[in-house]
Amino acid sequence: MVSRSEDEYYVTVDHPMNKDHYISFLAAISDREIQLVKLYPEGGAEAGFKRNRVQKICACCNKHGLFQIRPTRQSISFGPDDKQ
Repeated sequence: MVSRSEDEYYVTVDHPMNKDHYISFLAAISDREIQLVKLYPEGGAEAGFKRNRVQKICACCNKHGLFQIRPTRQSISFGPDDKQ
């Protein structure tokens, strides 16, 4: 799930976080940078990212690989117009 505050996206992923199966990182990708948050087994699958023109948010599962996290509400969109 992606929620939005004034200047940040807060991402939570409903996914196992045990030693054998977990999200290893979350990343916010823009046309200028990649913001990456490393996650660890037994921790929470959540992170905050500065909005800075974010175009995609992705997660990497240690078993199933990289996948894109899509906003759940239509009012949240990613793109170059999101300059904050």
